[in-house]
Amino acid sequence: MPKASVYRAVQTLEQMRFLDRNSASGGYNLGISILRLGFDYLSSMDIVQIGQPIIQRLRDITSHSAQLSVLDGREVVYVAHASAIGELPSGVSVGTRRPAHCTATGRVLLMTMPEQELGALYPEPAFAFTSEQGPKTPKELVELLGNDSARGHAISESFYQPGVSTVAYPLRDGDGKVLA
Repeated sequence: MPKASVYRAVQTLEQMRFLDRNSASGGYNLGISILRLGFDYLSSMDIVQIGQPIIQRLRDITSHSAQLSVLDGREVVYVAHASAIGELPSGVSVGTRRPAHCTATGRVLLMTMPEQELGALYPEPAFAFTSEQGPKTPKELVELLGNDSARGHAISESFYQPGVSTVAYPLRDGDGKVLA
């Protein structure tokens, strides 16, 4: 390829911010537009397609079951699952629904929801379904969500199922919005 063509191509990529000039080395580094392009690519992919290998790896590292879920109104819906080998069944499979307020995964999906939106989702003074350890009221849920948000993840000890503890972390998009 002629040097003039390469120069024009590099100049165009620099103008479009796909390349940044490195003044120290005189060369180029990848620019911010590469990151945007990557996020655009990821956002076009199905979340299960992205998440399944991640939860399988998590299962392999921890030796425990791992799930990926999304929020559907007041419930979480499990959209991907990786069962631990040799462990008792978790009772969760793809398509399983659980009340969001009773699960760590539900709380991690709710923790960035504005309080006004959360109030509209849970207008009643007390939850019809709860567990001994779980929140009994939307007010208790808001308090838990504040703790979860400050921590960056949610922990549930016997909230939904006695004797079962779970930890949930949010899966965020390029803008920081919680997706799953």
